[in-house]
Amino acid sequence: MGRYLGGMITKDTIKSGAMWQAVDALCDTSTLLLLECLWLQETRFVAFQAKTGLNKMLISSRIKQMTEIGLLERRQYTNSPPRYEYILSPMGLDTFPIAMAMLAWEMKWGHPPPSLTVSILHKTCGQTLSPILQCGSCNLPAEYDTVVASRGPSFTMGQDDYTKRRRQGGLKRSNDHTPHLFEDISILLGDRWLTLLIRAALLGHDRFDDFLRSTKMATNILSDRLALAVQHGLFDRYTGDDGHAHPRYILTEKATDMFPIVAFMLDWGERWFANDAGPHVMLTHTSCGKPLLAETCCKACGEKLMLETVKLQAG
Repeated sequence: MGRYLGGMITKDTIKSGAMWQAVDALCDTSTLLLLECLWLQETRFVAFQAKTGLNKMLISSRIKQMTEIGLLERRQYTNSPPRYEYILSPMGLDTFPIAMAMLAWEMKWGHPPPSLTVSILHKTCGQTLSPILQCGSCNLPAEYDTVVASRGPSFTMGQDDYTKRRRQGGLKRSNDHTPHLFEDISILLGDRWLTLLIRAALLGHDRFDDFLRSTKMATNILSDRLALAVQHGLFDRYTGDDGHAHPRYILTEKATDMFPIVAFMLDWGERWFANDAGPHVMLTHTSCGKPLLAETCCKACGEKLMLETVKLQAG
């Protein structure tokens, strides 16, 4: 991806950008684990607790937040006593491409425990599904090196408020051995500082000072997350021959394979949190020279994936 271009934000624009709201809504490990349950058609509190290993207080808090945001709808299923279950709302169902991209990444880079297997079938062609990002303008695959990003007018909107808020601490589970489909990707994307760093790197930044200006993290937090990204194999760290030059942090294949997740998250955020200021980031597909119309498609037949044409089972 090419480096982003300049963008101007005026004092009259509103303060909350779509991308920041999307990250706030989704980039939390416990939220992602609950979304996994919902995609596997679990709808009730007891099942959430059993499947995620999260404690009751945390589940209650996240369910409340997800409902207030609009990701979930509460539905009564018994009258006496009244009991409720939670289903994905239209906004929640619209995270389907993000979930498919996360699953594709996890299938390639994750380390699922032997006790957990997953089968995904594309009903249309009958093949085992391998989801890919495709450009709807030209119906060709859209990979990291075929997309150029330019900075949109709302690129930094809401960033100051976002970076001043405290991030979540370590995730506490009542059962640390509970297996998950999104085991690794939920931990990485669930750290919002790390998500912010990956976003900056995908947009072309590779040095400490560039990351600092782009993310507005505190220096100690940035140093910690850069080290964490190297530890997880997302960045390779390079220094000059004399060892004194500012190191560069180069994205690995493991990190660039996260690009479809980021692209779909950008697309989802603009759909549900759009404002008059314009998009956060504009993506151009170099294969056709047109704006990237992000679609999740079947690698085998090229058809756009729909919820009703995918069969997902975990065992």
